[in-house]
Amino acid sequence: MSRILKKHAEAALRQAAIKNNNKGRSMTADAITKTAECSYKIVELFCLFVEKSYPKTGRGSRLHEHHVENTFNKMYIAMREFIDINEGDEEE
Repeated sequence: MSRILKKHAEAALRQAAIKNNNKGRSMTADAITKTAECSYKIVELFCLFVEKSYPKTGRGSRLHEHHVENTFNKMYIAMREFIDINEGDEEE
């Protein structure tokens, strides 16, 4: 697998447009396809972050739901801070 489903990518793009007060955003099929591919790369990166955040073997090495949630919170905060800091950089 090298991408998420296009219907999920499109739904996420449309939801992001709504959150950004741009409900009528026009998007091409190529943009949706590229979003699906790039989104999967972020999922892979997140999974690698989860894997590297906990011991490989021995006591405490079993991955639990709260491990994933804790790692998600760290990554989510970092991404939100990046977006908030750079919010004005890409305005045209």
